Amino acid sequence: MAFLSEEFLPSLFPGGRGWDSFWGACLGSLFAGNPINSYIIGGQMLEAGVSIVAVTSFICSWASVGLLQLPAEIDALGWKFAVVRNVSCFGLSMGISFGIAFSLKFFEV
Repeated sequence: MAFLSEEFLPSLFPGGRGWDSFWGACLGSLFAGNPINSYIIGGQMLEAGVSIVAVTSFICSWASVGLLQLPAEIDALGWKFAVVRNVSCFGLSMGISFGIAFSLKFFEV
């Protein structure tokens, strides 16, 4: 919460599911870290009023998309594989966020 203030989060995530999912995936893709940290950060985001769609998209992309590691991944696995994997994981993180939001609403959790 020291890096992103509580005043900044509502402006980044205004409440539209599509944009919230997109910006959550972008934010998770840009930062690199241990996946366990994403749960702590996600909990803080939920407490700040960020939607579950944005938080889920953030957590999924944090764990699966790695723009900071992309050059090393390209060197190790080739540019085509690295780019396709990162783009697919970015899109899947948004899709998963909609699926989670739907299932939470459907099961009334």
